[in-house]
Amino acid sequence: MIAIIVLLLLISAALIKTAVYIDGSVQEINEQLQEINERLEKIDEQKEKINENHKKIKEMSRQIENTSEKIEEIDGQIKDIDKDIKKISKSIEEIQKEEIQFSKTTHISAVKLKALSEKLGVETIETKDRHYFPMPLTEIEKIVAQNSINEMEYIKESRDCDDFALIFAADVSKKYNPHPAIGIVTGICNTVGHSWNSVLSIDGNGEYQIYYIEPQLNKIIEPGEHECEAKKIVWY
Repeated sequence: MIAIIVLLLLISAALIKTAVYIDGSVQEINEQLQEINERLEKIDEQKEKINENHKKIKEMSRQIENTSEKIEEIDGQIKDIDKDIKKISKSIEEIQKEEIQFSKTTHISAVKLKALSEKLGVETIETKDRHYFPMPLTEIEKIVAQNSINEMEYIKESRDCDDFALIFAADVSKKYNPHPAIGIVTGICNTVGHSWNSVLSIDGNGEYQIYYIEPQLNKIIEPGEHECEAKKIVWY
């Protein structure tokens, strides 16, 4: 009987020891699980930070792409500006050349041209520029010979003398640069109003002379030989 009691006591002690061991192991496992959970939480936090960093990197990449596009756009604008600058520089060079050429070309002032026109007995004289270029008579003859305005059909009150004179002056101004001083003259022919052209020439001695041109006839006439009386000249 005593032996049985002792055995039971031993078994109880063993069971108690085993229970204590199990409790300790469970507690240790719980602590480990808690530590693992804490680590997982930290990992999740790190993942969130990594995701945020990825977002920031993507945003920075997008901004860099936009910046690159803007840089390319600015480069294109700079190239266009460079082209414009080159064009402007070329235009300035051409203007300077024209100015140099102008300074070397014989020209007279509007005041002097008015004085020459007054000698013809013209009542009204208008000038549209400050300086005018003369041309040798031989060159004027070539201009007139190459002109075909006289071949236009004459239409009374629609395409008559004033139209011929206007078209001739415009044609000379368009084709020649610098063009000779060209004028439109209005006057009287046999009591009837009439229009024709005037032109300024220069001879080998530097003497100036005004000639009349009848665009309907393609003919150059000295003012003293013209049958019409000039009343007004507008020089262009």
